[in-house]
Amino acid sequence: MKMLHFQSFIFFLSCSLLVKLNAQDIMVNAYVYEAFNRGYVKAAAVEITDSLTKELVATGITDENGFFSTSLTEGRKYQMSLTKPDMENLLIQFVATDEKEHKQFLKLEMKRSPGYIFDVTLADEDMNAQNAKDGITGALIEIYNRTLAKEELVISESASPNFQFTLKNGNHYTMLIRKEGYLSKRIEAYVNVKGCVLCLDGISDLTPGVADNISSTGLGTLLANIELQKASVGKSFEIKNINYDYNKWEIRPDAAKILDNVVYIFNDNPGLELEMGSHTDARGNDDYNLELSNNRARAAMNYLLMKGIDSTRISYKGYGETLIKNRCKNLVSCSDKEHEENRRTELKITGVRKKESDSWVPLSRMIREEEFQKEMFQSVPPVNKNAPKTKSKGPNADIEIQIQEGSLTSVPFNQAAEQDTTILDSSKMNVYYFVIAGSFLVPSHADKQIKKLQKLGYGNSIRMIIADSEFHSVVVDQFEEEIKAKKVLSSLKSKGIDAFIKKVKL
Repeated sequence: MKMLHFQSFIFFLSCSLLVKLNAQDIMVNAYVYEAFNRGYVKAAAVEITDSLTKELVATGITDENGFFSTSLTEGRKYQMSLTKPDMENLLIQFVATDEKEHKQFLKLEMKRSPGYIFDVTLADEDMNAQNAKDGITGALIEIYNRTLAKEELVISESASPNFQFTLKNGNHYTMLIRKEGYLSKRIEAYVNVKGCVLCLDGISDLTPGVADNISSTGLGTLLANIELQKASVGKSFEIKNINYDYNKWEIRPDAAKILDNVVYIFNDNPGLELEMGSHTDARGNDDYNLELSNNRARAAMNYLLMKGIDSTRISYKGYGETLIKNRCKNLVSCSDKEHEENRRTELKITGVRKKESDSWVPLSRMIREEEFQKEMFQSVPPVNKNAPKTKSKGPNADIEIQIQEGSLTSVPFNQAAEQDTTILDSSKMNVYYFVIAGSFLVPSHADKQIKKLQKLGYGNSIRMIIADSEFHSVVVDQFEEEIKAKKVLSSLKSKGIDAFIKKVKL
């Protein structure tokens, strides 16, 4: 019996050795390249698992030539996965096979995720085309994905004038580039959203020159040379498409959309003081044109103040026909198109505050505040068309009463720094009507609005925090009767202060 067991053991050992000798290791060499002959794919992550045991047997990264190599057992079936940001994941099944001299060669193709590589060079503006443009370093570069509501890229102090970012299909991005002493550059990029296959929008004339090299597949590289302009007193920018009705100065809806973009210029450049200037053509009476342009400039400024721009940073001036851009002066016959060139609105830098970067707010926070403000002032119930309308003395002809429901947490202006937020008990609440003149993510911005309101005689203004929110609302006053709240709202509107009524339970 013992002899039988010994013989069985010898037979088992022999079989095991035979399997080991037959199942030798081979070197598997993989070359990874990009589809459409775009070159090798470097820095792709590789993982290989045994298809039978599901055991992870090898990991690695492709080198500069897209090459990866590992030793595997011949004859066994494996699964290989390759991943890389901005590339589509690749998963293949293969059997380790001795093709030649104990080696196997795999040629693997990866596809780039639908979208575009945004390849940017930052340069100092150079008005003389014969001079070479200097690359800009040390900039703050931020990219925010509005579609996914997340921060995609932050480079605090760029070491190089160049950076790359992949604009992926189906996304809307906001990019903001800032550097001390320069005007900030904001770019909106739409990739197959809102009817745009690819759209890059700047602010007014401040748009980047983009040269694209795009293949028939819809994938490619966008080469952008973005010039930053120095922030210097006296520099002017024309804001196009701010149009007015004949002999009028009220802000039309189409002009309001353009001025909303001007708000971004103020927000992106907190160290600038700017003048809103209006110009007419030379037709008509000189004095009348001067007065008309002055009224238009003031109306544009009031609209921006209504949007929360600090009054210490903005002024206005009407120039009439004193700064004609072409030959079309008095008594000169010109075409309508030539006259149109002289009718314009301009922003002029009147002051540059030192250490602007100390006032910079992260782009992600700025966007959240912008979207919250938009929601607060646009998400209103339908207006009763049969209700009488109150006429405003300000730029808005009609006042639409805006009433929302919610609950608030109070933080008085002079005690805000010492108080914590408390949640109100909703079980014992009465209804009040709060008149709110803006909501801000940054407390100091709300405090500036309060100081402005106090100067206008609204001494009861306080800062309040909406429950379950990080925003600080400026409450001008609160009433048990809705009619009283409407009177205060009307008063604010007449002074060019945008506000709304919020129905609150306390």
